[in-house]
Amino acid sequence: MMKIAALHRYPVKSMGGEAMARATITPQGLAGDRRWMMVTPEGRFLTRRELPAMAQVRAEPRDDGGIVLHHAGVPSLPVTVPTVGTRRAVKVWSDGVEATPAGAAADEWLSARFGRAVQLVHMGEDVVRPVDAAYGQPGDAVGFADGFPLLVTTCDRSMRSTRSCPRPSRWPGSGPTW
Repeated sequence: MMKIAALHRYPVKSMGGEAMARATITPQGLAGDRRWMMVTPEGRFLTRRELPAMAQVRAEPRDDGGIVLHHAGVPSLPVTVPTVGTRRAVKVWSDGVEATPAGAAADEWLSARFGRAVQLVHMGEDVVRPVDAAYGQPGDAVGFADGFPLLVTTCDRSMRSTRSCPRPSRWPGSGPTW
């Protein structure tokens, strides 16, 4: 029998996430997961692959959809969901999508942490980023996650006791594949 061993969500793509005891599943994945993203001034997404230090910034979700950004040694920054402002085109992998900039305070706070100009953007609830049609059904959508609403990984019991479950997500003895 397989069971859920852990739930995690990442309010800002590639920043520090949070462990959860319970989660609400929406058509776009876990509620509050990857609705925010950090981009270059040109609108290209940034991830830990390029900026490993993103893991040191934690985004604490708020009930209103906003977040509070935390980083050791500096005051935290509350960021509200942008309700005014012009949306801009941003890119996640090969997908173009519209997002709303969070504002100068968030951009300056994050740029200071990473030593380069960055911008924080938010994907509104009315924005639809379709899942790749080759793998999803018509109407399937995703937020700023890499490609799909949920990421499910499995690992062998012995691996859980010695280290984090590595990729790939399928290991012998870890249960059936999907």
